[in-house]
Amino acid sequence: MLRTIFFALLTANLLFLAWVHWAAPEQGLQSPPTLSSKTASAAASPPLPAACTSVGPFGDADALAQAAGILGAAGKQPRPRTESLQQPTGFAVVITGLRDAAAQQAALATLKRAGFVDARLATEGTPPVVLAGSFAERTGAEQRALRVHALKLEASIEQQTRTVQQRWLDVPGETLQTLPAERLVKLGLTSPDLVTATCP
Repeated sequence: MLRTIFFALLTANLLFLAWVHWAAPEQGLQSPPTLSSKTASAAASPPLPAACTSVGPFGDADALAQAAGILGAAGKQPRPRTESLQQPTGFAVVITGLRDAAAQQAALATLKRAGFVDARLATEGTPPVVLAGSFAERTGAEQRALRVHALKLEASIEQQTRTVQQRWLDVPGETLQTLPAERLVKLGLTSPDLVTATCP
């Protein structure tokens, strides 16, 4: 009887040790829970930008202030914004290949003797350059460049620009669908030059 009990206890101990060494570690090494594909996709996606529509451009500060008042009275919260743009103004014939100030003065004298009364030394930029003339259309600049080449001078045609300031009103919470140009007219903004665009 005692011998039977002894072997039963021994067998139980062996089974317990086997479970500790093999079964328990496997249960303890469970993989961490993973996000579902839908949750992971949502976490990786950047947030959508807030809706915002720009209205403009306005010709001056008074027109901007008047439009801001109209939009404010309609329950909007417009924010003024100024944008700098380069506006083309024409084309210039620039004398090239001049190594120093003396060469510039000699080229300028040659142009004056040839009858180019509008030739001048432009000191607005760095370094100064000799201009054989400025034209509203490229065709005029090309014709002048041909005459300059006949004087054995090198010339290139460059587009001239000026910096202009455009005034806009950014209206948060509005899209191009909720604030189209037609709605601006209904609100009292009747200038035909006004457009709507997504805020930069």
